[in-house]
Amino acid sequence: MTCFLFFIKNWEIPRRREGGYAAGGGEEKMEGLSPEVLECNIIYENMKPGDENDLQRLQKALNENTKWPSAYLFKFIVPKAKLAALTDIFAESTPSLRDSKNGNYVGFTVEVRVPSSGAVAAIYRRAAAIEGLIAL
Repeated sequence: MTCFLFFIKNWEIPRRREGGYAAGGGEEKMEGLSPEVLECNIIYENMKPGDENDLQRLQKALNENTKWPSAYLFKFIVPKAKLAALTDIFAESTPSLRDSKNGNYVGFTVEVRVPSSGAVAAIYRRAAAIEGLIAL
């Protein structure tokens, strides 16, 4: 099973009060996600891409829920002036780009086939060096 991880500050999945799976603080519940994927999503609600503890937790969850090699979806928001640095990390891939309303930031999404959870963590480490970058 592939486990796609992302921040869950803004849910884009239908919520309900009863049934489904617990989300966030446990007050709201969700339906439509497998327990494994939901667990991964909740673990990384506040992940910082350069934090070694977070990266170790990410690797552990990926290893428990993913068969390697696997596709992994990376999503970032980056200051427009730093876009080239992020693009260099994914030189062999074609990202989807979306400018922010005022044009100061760019939404960056790319799916990459990676050999292991260590490769995912290495990419997050490189991206964390980019000033102003936000991982989603």
